[in-house]
Amino acid sequence: MSGPAHYCFSVFEACAETGELRRQGLRVKLHSKPFTALLALLERPGAIITRQELQQRLWPDHSFVDYDNSLNNVIGRLRQALRDSPYAPRFVETVPHRGYRFLAPVRAQTGAAAAAGAAR
Repeated sequence: MSGPAHYCFSVFEACAETGELRRQGLRVKLHSKPFTALLALLERPGAIITRQELQQRLWPDHSFVDYDNSLNNVIGRLRQALRDSPYAPRFVETVPHRGYRFLAPVRAQTGAAAAAGAAR
């Protein structure tokens, strides 16, 4: 894996290799699509990730889905796992008519540092 394998923000840790989200060391149940959306946001904190970028990342094979409702559902599930609110976001901000932005500071780790963090 070329990019960061492990992201830390607030009381959360996300491991790209295992697909796990942890809150204060305890695993948080999060399905693959919301986790993939989280990774897209964590890779570029502070930047607007467009709805189109997320659509291509979540459904790369151009699956037949209602993208708008499906993406809204994915982001809703992600916010629920992070205990975040769309009205007073700490993590995932909606940028109207554009996409989403990750607000919290993110610390990304690769290689041995990520493995050591995941072993905790």
